[in-house]
Amino acid sequence: MHEKPSTSDASGSGGSATTAQSSTVEPLDTVPLDPTRHRINDFQCAKSARCAGFFVRDMPRLVKAGYTKVFVFENPDDQAQIWGYYTLSPAQIRFNDLTKSQQKTVPGSIPVALARIGFLAKDDRAPAKLGAGLLVDAARRVLRSDAITAWGIILEPEGGRGNAKLWSWYETTMGFTLIAPEETGAEPQSMYCPLKRLIPEEWDQR
Repeated sequence: MHEKPSTSDASGSGGSATTAQSSTVEPLDTVPLDPTRHRINDFQCAKSARCAGFFVRDMPRLVKAGYTKVFVFENPDDQAQIWGYYTLSPAQIRFNDLTKSQQKTVPGSIPVALARIGFLAKDDRAPAKLGAGLLVDAARRVLRSDAITAWGIILEPEGGRGNAKLWSWYETTMGFTLIAPEETGAEPQSMYCPLKRLIPEEWDQR
């Protein structure tokens, strides 16, 4: 695994809890990135220079190294334009990092398999509230994968607790839980969310 990159929803605190309550028959809204077709140099994200520069700075080395895969939401009127994107990588956390109630839903004594969203952002010209849709799309993509499985999603909100608006959006609106502090005493920054919380109907029918 590579170092833990921060994520930026870049859509503010828009969206609602009902956004995650999506129909089980909904198709995926994103497609795999195709650098030969998508205009990767055209992506704009004023809220996060890091996410804005992802396609030029981080994407080439991370994809080449096999650390991540990139999925993009296309402008329906111009499919070469990227309106939003997220990345997925494998990850895991300790069983003891889960809440007591969540520990009852997974096998004990073994690490919990997760999918890491390392980057998530929307273009400044894209519609508002796209961030929640990207999270739900990522959850669906992980659940529907024939090659790998995961119990939930983990990420690190960009700016940590210092970015109060984004942190609250992940925690309060989307239902992410802060991982318990580690023995080092360092303030934890990682948050996780079970797939069941993001896509309950589809999880129950899997």
